[in-house]
Amino acid sequence: MVKLLQGFQGAIQTDGYEAYSIYEQKKGVLLLGCWAYARRKFEESLTEDESGAEYALAQIGKLYQVETMANEQGLDDG
Repeated sequence: MVKLLQGFQGAIQTDGYEAYSIYEQKKGVLLLGCWAYARRKFEESLTEDESGAEYALAQIGKLYQVETMANEQGLDDG
């Protein structure tokens, strides 16, 4: 992966896998996480902070609703 992205500048979206952390401090690279990974972490935290986790999951659900509506209307970034 390092060889493939050598010299790359821009955004890299990952699933949170630790191997991608080498790009966190790389100049010109913005490391992004995915909502599925974030959602999973909030699900895991339900036993520790139920109300906070439920709030976060509800907000992520709203983002998914917007994405569904955009797809249904044929909107995309292309």
